[in-house]
Amino acid sequence: MKKEEIIKKMVQDLPSSSVLSEMNGSEWYGWFEEAYNKGEEQGKKFTLSAVSKWVAVEEKLPLKDGDYIVFEDGVVFEACYYKEKNIWIDYEVTTYKDVTHWKELPKPPCC
Repeated sequence: MKKEEIIKKMVQDLPSSSVLSEMNGSEWYGWFEEAYNKGEEQGKKFTLSAVSKWVAVEEKLPLKDGDYIVFEDGVVFEACYYKEKNIWIDYEVTTYKDVTHWKELPKPPCC
């Protein structure tokens, strides 16, 4: 995948929330391009992983119980979703009521 395609995909996959609306798409593109270029200067190859897109809770909730990456009040963290009760909980049994986006955890490394 070419550099431009990777950066466009990263911009498209941003959660659409008020926190991220401080910059428009072209500003985000510039920010990701700068990060990409810095990585190349350090000899790093930048690729997209198979991590899922952010999903707005208004559009869809997970279909099953489990651990997910969530976004609430400008913070990204891991939480467990319980479908039967429609709640997000962490390991200290804190309930989160303002989660706006979620995504599946990435697959672990193969080796």
